[in-house]
Amino acid sequence: MDYLKVSIETNSASAELLADALAQITGGCEIDDPATVTQWAEDARSRWDYLGTELFENPNRPVTVNYYVGNDEAGQNTVRQASLELARIKRSNSSGQWGTLAVRIMPMENQDWETSWRAYFKPTPIGKRLMIMPSWEQA
Repeated sequence: MDYLKVSIETNSASAELLADALAQITGGCEIDDPATVTQWAEDARSRWDYLGTELFENPNRPVTVNYYVGNDEAGQNTVRQASLELARIKRSNSSGQWGTLAVRIMPMENQDWETSWRAYFKPTPIGKRLMIMPSWEQA
């Protein structure tokens, strides 16, 4: 099944609130905030083992709240319900505190999620004589 990615522009201050409001309908959201990514990457206490390079490709991109639904009748129904909630939020956005709330809907092809995650796990050298290597990589 193919999917739809629905992306709503907002700002750092409102992203969590918007994601929470939409997650009640969509089942979950992701927040893409370039400032947060940079903050995590520069934090010495951070324990991230991998941050995808695509997160750093466009540091001037807008903050977005994204959710994914199937490109079918149930997915279309979820988009309609989320649109009603977004319209309610827009009515209360007279001072622009939620950001632009511009919506983009992008079709996404189905991927082999079972194996595509492997692209993010590469051999990792530990010192001079030890290498941690995923079983699917060539020695």
